[in-house]
Amino acid sequence: NVCENAFDGCSSLSSAVISKYVIDRTVRNMFPSVYMNLKEISVLDDVTKIGDGAFYGCSSLEKVTIPDSVIKIEDNAFYGCRSLQSIYCTPTNPPILSYYRHGYGEEARCSFPQNTGMIIYVPRESYTSYTQYSSNPVTTSGWFSSSGVEFWYFFKSYIAPYDFENNV
Repeated sequence: NVCENAFDGCSSLSSAVISKYVIDRTVRNMFPSVYMNLKEISVLDDVTKIGDGAFYGCSSLEKVTIPDSVIKIEDNAFYGCRSLQSIYCTPTNPPILSYYRHGYGEEARCSFPQNTGMIIYVPRESYTSYTQYSSNPVTTSGWFSSSGVEFWYFFKSYIAPYDFENNV
């Protein structure tokens, strides 16, 4: 097992492969002096859920790869990742996304940021599953009733089909 602060002081570390153990403790705790410099993260196949705030504040993060094993991405998972441009989301079934709104009029917090130029690459054969939602699942009162998959609606304009086997 890798303990918290294991990579403290590794300020030039720019990429990491993240396992379930690290995700459960958030990147901030595992890489306290490095997390803001990470540019690329690949999540291992042992991860089924990317937890609340897992990559919170990784402001230099540009690319992340999410494996097929992930079935849920929680609130603020990538909050503050203002450099994030490429998300390679390999699950053929869209993971459940979290959407949190404290009260009417408050800014919503979603699983991903909504960065200009960001692209969420999804399996070509699953593109329709990710983009099929045509209406906002949140009611005018700020509440919703949803399974969570519908929250891909918020990212519809960011989603692009991708052939993961041929990297195109």
